[in-house]
Amino acid sequence: MIGKPFETLIDSIKKLDVSTWELVDEDTLRLDKRRVQRLNEQRRSLELSFSVHCPFADMNIATFNTDLRKLLLKRMLKSIEYASLLEAKFWICHPRAHTALSYVHPGKDWTSSLETIEILSRRGEDLGTRVIVENMPNPFPFLMKTLSDFDRFYSDFRGEAPDIAFDIGHANTSNQVIEFLDKWRHKIVHIHAHDNYGRSDEHNAIGHGTINWRRIASKLSRLSYDGSVVIESIEKVDESLSRIRKLSI
Repeated sequence: MIGKPFETLIDSIKKLDVSTWELVDEDTLRLDKRRVQRLNEQRRSLELSFSVHCPFADMNIATFNTDLRKLLLKRMLKSIEYASLLEAKFWICHPRAHTALSYVHPGKDWTSSLETIEILSRRGEDLGTRVIVENMPNPFPFLMKTLSDFDRFYSDFRGEAPDIAFDIGHANTSNQVIEFLDKWRHKIVHIHAHDNYGRSDEHNAIGHGTINWRRIASKLSRLSYDGSVVIESIEKVDESLSRIRKLSI
């Protein structure tokens, strides 16, 4: 729904037989007090549950530009406050990317990202909304894409580290979907579902790519996964929804 009027989201929530929605706090769908009130009216009347995806356009929390980092933190913390008002169970965080100066200061972007996630996690805990981190796609210069990146994250994080919003499409660009489920099954509490052909983050409809959805459904069943599966395909959302339901993930 990015780029579409906010009313389109409200209309879709009313019309579609979907009880779990992930709200993207970005662009035309950016949250504010009035919109939170409107969404809460729908949540209560239709008995919905929400998660909130962090702002992501131009929002590199790994920056070590201190002035810019203050602005980004202010925006992110406000987003978590809105998530709390919506009684969202999760606020999904992008660990973000290397900067243009990362080669000059190796590792500084990693440290900055961890410190920022620690601040966001503490704020989420205070407000009753859990901050969770999403695995990112290739071939972009993101910080947390692979199993080894998450090994490092859980080794370096101070305190109780956030759980994972596992993005199946992103993991497919690293050819590590099943490996992620095997290694981090105890940390995966939320799932994003979309397809691609393994080369880039296309966000195709389910079945329009190389991902073996039946194998994933079987794996999740064996792991007794009981969290949400949020469809993130850009097109053919109804088709994706139908295919996911038939898989009985």
